[in-house]
Amino acid sequence: MRILGPDCLGILNTDSSVRLHATIAPSQPPPGPVAMLAESGTLAAAILEKAQRREMGVSTFVAGGGGLDVGAVDMLELLDRRRLHFRGVALPAVLGPGVAMLRAARAASLAKPVAVLGHLLVGAGDDVALTRRRVAALTRQTGMISVGTLEQLVDIGRILADQPVPGAGESW
Repeated sequence: MRILGPDCLGILNTDSSVRLHATIAPSQPPPGPVAMLAESGTLAAAILEKAQRREMGVSTFVAGGGGLDVGAVDMLELLDRRRLHFRGVALPAVLGPGVAMLRAARAASLAKPVAVLGHLLVGAGDDVALTRRRVAALTRQTGMISVGTLEQLVDIGRILADQPVPGAGESW
């Protein structure tokens, strides 16, 4: 058994064959084809609220919290399992450095389109130019779609929800 937390917002699955609601989030978006993963409970609550307001359907939601057992790499590896029913991923998560993280992010984005708040890929810093270069390098290496705001993340989620996933050999 794997453990989320400490200080996590929980997990939600809207698949009709599963229907799991184990979250204390004040907002619940409608069922749909977008998976959402987050480490920060505050950020996860904000994105769920925006998803609900914009009627972006969510299939799977995991807010891991402090990562005592399940961390960002584990959550990204979850995305690589093609049996999960979702078209794309909105990822308001802080992704740390490391080879395991890069491999997991790359594998996840090869399986499904992954949108992430770009500045959270490398952490917020004082040097804006350096942060932009790091985000550009990481998105090139992983294939993730970098966005700048929660609103853009939800907009990309809506696009992923409403458009068919490109076939083999096609690109976004």
